[in-house]
Amino acid sequence: MRRVVTLLAIFGLALIVRGAVWYQLHGDPQFNTLVGDPAKYDAWARDITAGDWLSRREGVFYQAPLYPYFLAAHYALFGDGCLNAVRATQVLVGSAAAVALALAAWRLSGPVAGAIAGGLLALQPSAVFFDLQIEKAGLDGALMSLVLLRVARLLDRPRWQDCALAGATLGVMSLSRENAMALLAVILPLAWRAGRTVERWPIRIEHGLFPLIALTAFVLVLLPVTVRNRVVGGEWHLTTSQFGPNFYIGNGRPADGVYRPLRPGRGDARFERTDATELAEKAAGRTLSPRQVSRYWTTRTLTEIADDPGRWLGRMVRKWILLFHRAEIADNNDLDSAAVASSLLGILYATLHFGVIAALAAGAATCALLRRAHRRALWSLLAMLLVMSASAALFYVFARYRFTLLHPLALIAAIGLAPRRRDAAGEADRGVDWLPIAAGVVAAGSVLWVCTSPALLPLRVRGADLYNRALAYERRGDPAPAEAMYRRAIGINPLLVEARNNLGLLLAHSGRLDEAIEQYNVVLLHHPGDAFALNNLGMAYGGKGDIARAIECFERALRLDPSLSQARSNLEQARRMLPQP
Repeated sequence: MRRVVTLLAIFGLALIVRGAVWYQLHGDPQFNTLVGDPAKYDAWARDITAGDWLSRREGVFYQAPLYPYFLAAHYALFGDGCLNAVRATQVLVGSAAAVALALAAWRLSGPVAGAIAGGLLALQPSAVFFDLQIEKAGLDGALMSLVLLRVARLLDRPRWQDCALAGATLGVMSLSRENAMALLAVILPLAWRAGRTVERWPIRIEHGLFPLIALTAFVLVLLPVTVRNRVVGGEWHLTTSQFGPNFYIGNGRPADGVYRPLRPGRGDARFERTDATELAEKAAGRTLSPRQVSRYWTTRTLTEIADDPGRWLGRMVRKWILLFHRAEIADNNDLDSAAVASSLLGILYATLHFGVIAALAAGAATCALLRRAHRRALWSLLAMLLVMSASAALFYVFARYRFTLLHPLALIAAIGLAPRRRDAAGEADRGVDWLPIAAGVVAAGSVLWVCTSPALLPLRVRGADLYNRALAYERRGDPAPAEAMYRRAIGINPLLVEARNNLGLLLAHSGRLDEAIEQYNVVLLHHPGDAFALNNLGMAYGGKGDIARAIECFERALRLDPSLSQARSNLEQARRMLPQP
């Protein structure tokens, strides 16, 4: 009865928090606009409901297929574009994920750990945010919770069915988040160890049978997609064909750890496959298949890594830090803007961001391992965390790519923070061992410092969180906090051009033209080819009545970018304002 009440409380808490944030966000324009990957998923789902059930238009899958089919199922039931139904399902699934994580912790460490793990996931802002986005990260999180629940079962009184369920769940997750396949490196050894503990069969074959069951279940889930790729696209691909381009974006010579499109200005899901193919075919001088395109980018990446391995290792360290950093590096809708539109989400973001969870996990694991508590469970979870973080860092870092690390982190924190169970003799721990506690506090503090330091972020995303908040305040019509956020972003990253340009516009609209001109001049000092800044500077000079200097700025802007229609219109208007001879 106690377990049921606790799990219902966790589910209810998660449901209420997600419902309240949804209510606060429902009128926000960004929340209701599909851009980037969500727009791609929506279009793909509409194709499926229109009759393209095998997604023949996609050819070999370039993006993971699970989420578009999840959307298509909702569109078929509730009508095309019925996003409220999708969000309602994701809220229920996300709340159930908190319960699944609580069950995993309960099995490994007891009721206190279960309550902590479930509560952390119910309240963690990234989990709340992604459960409300038209984005596959919400499904990824729920599937990760189920994988961890199966792993908990493998560690505690395993059965052969648990091996099958672990393999199958991991297979489903791999159809959404491809790097989840790396978890086989942990689950198969755990299944082998689980087989050693089973003695009910007369012949001791469980050692090899249990991992074989897990692997078979995994393969059977992926097999239809693999066969479909062969039938529709003409090539065998386990899930998708995007390994090579993504590997290059994260590790090639221009890489800094964060997404950078292969062609500048085309950072959109609509262009990714096309650009990767066209650039590879141009370099090869012939038409290439999806496998050959992936192989081209993989080979090019390995060559560039070999040219400067030290620089590549430095990038890998940075990416690994970014995986646990406070910053939510966004590519579609961003958590920072949503935290402005939702006060509840903002409170959660300030108190339970990713860096806090990472610090709690580091401190709790250090303390528990020094006390020799829950060692088998913690080492297994740490192995999963290492494998998942390594497979994610192999590419590039986005908030949604690292989201599945949250669940093992919360589970590790819960197990480490929970009191030790009684020992084999039934005697509880006596006294307080201060050394493990002190070591845990030091570990937690060190991780928290690393995970909140802006200096460890790549320069081009440093201050981006404050910039996004400033944009959100501008959309809400609150210029004062928007200006404060722009100035804080510039203080962290003086070279953040977008923040200076927008701050200049904000200042100009309030009549503070000299301050606006100062901001535009700083932009042009570092980026003399910025046509937008020149156009803005011209408008500021025009506002001051200096028409000649305004015309000069507009003409320079058009020389740099002849397609800048706003500068052309401003130039024509400024010329009409000149005194006639």
